[in-house]
Amino acid sequence: MKLIVCGDFVTTGRGMEAVKNSTALSSEIIEILKNADFSIVNLEAPVANAKSSPIRKVGPHLHTFPEALKYLKSCGVDVVTLANNHFYDYGQVGVIKTIETCEEFELLHVGGGRTEEERQSILYIEKDDTRVAILNYCESEFSVADGEGSNPIDPIRIYRDLQLAKENSDYRVVICHGGHEGYQLPSPRMKDWYHFFIEAGADIVCNHHQHCFSGIEQYQGGTIFYGLGNFFFDDHRPMRQRSDIWHFGYMVSLNIAKGKINTSVIPYKQCVNDASTVLLDLDEKIQFEEEFSKFSSIINDDERLASTFNVMCKQQQRNFLVWFSPFTNRILMALCRRKLIPSFINQKKRLQLLNILRCEAHHDIAENILKNYGSN
Repeated sequence: MKLIVCGDFVTTGRGMEAVKNSTALSSEIIEILKNADFSIVNLEAPVANAKSSPIRKVGPHLHTFPEALKYLKSCGVDVVTLANNHFYDYGQVGVIKTIETCEEFELLHVGGGRTEEERQSILYIEKDDTRVAILNYCESEFSVADGEGSNPIDPIRIYRDLQLAKENSDYRVVICHGGHEGYQLPSPRMKDWYHFFIEAGADIVCNHHQHCFSGIEQYQGGTIFYGLGNFFFDDHRPMRQRSDIWHFGYMVSLNIAKGKINTSVIPYKQCVNDASTVLLDLDEKIQFEEEFSKFSSIINDDERLASTFNVMCKQQQRNFLVWFSPFTNRILMALCRRKLIPSFINQKKRLQLLNILRCEAHHDIAENILKNYGSN
């Protein structure tokens, strides 16, 4: 059995026009998808329209149209993962419409659902005598609602899911959506968790969400890919926020034969000049391999990984401290408690703080900053 696992697919900016013109994915990319027994793509946006009401949250609301799912199917995609931080952007209406559209175009789906049972379901795929379990989870942002939306990344339940999957499959592939946007390494906590998933029975762990690619690690007979990057995602952000790392990523190729899984990565660039995902040329591939090797080396060194994460947290310090401000003075705090001066925790502030405390990646940074603030 051959599997291809891809990162985030979104049709913002020029994306939908490219889908309608059938130019979003190059012919070489489509050939790779079609030559696999199962190709898996992260659908980073629900199917919704202008009349749909977005939920209250921090960050942008993303949506796509049925034509995007039809296009993915025509390109050879067999499975879409739905555990991500945008799947619930339009509430239950978007969830229902997305899954109905998947069913219409015969796309398998995992990691999201209309009910708690559906979103927690393990997807089993088969070829000949080989059965593979696909398990899909995301960090706890606004797509994780009560009993619907995306499947949250809970290590205790993932352990139990993997024990069940071990009884019912030959191999287990865990696909996670998490990490720190624009940061090309996992946090030490992510590394610990993904090690645990391998220990609990996963053969492969793939991660996406960061909008950039990361490295690889071999661990106890399993393989962890810490960041696949965007698969197709036109950068809609203001120019001052854009970065070249947004445009590069890789597909994971899994070849299962003779009782083992052989892995490889297929690098590409996406939405650089044209809204399209294409394979790298020779010079670009050499540069990718150098960077991929560098990140993998850091990941395999706990001290370097922790040190690099500390540097990143230090760079984020000002933003996080502002979110937790303004009252630190004892008198001002007492006046605020007595409602003699107003609280600054309005609806927007409440959602920001909730997201920091609830989301595993944001919590990693906040804890690091507060622990080290003022110590150096």
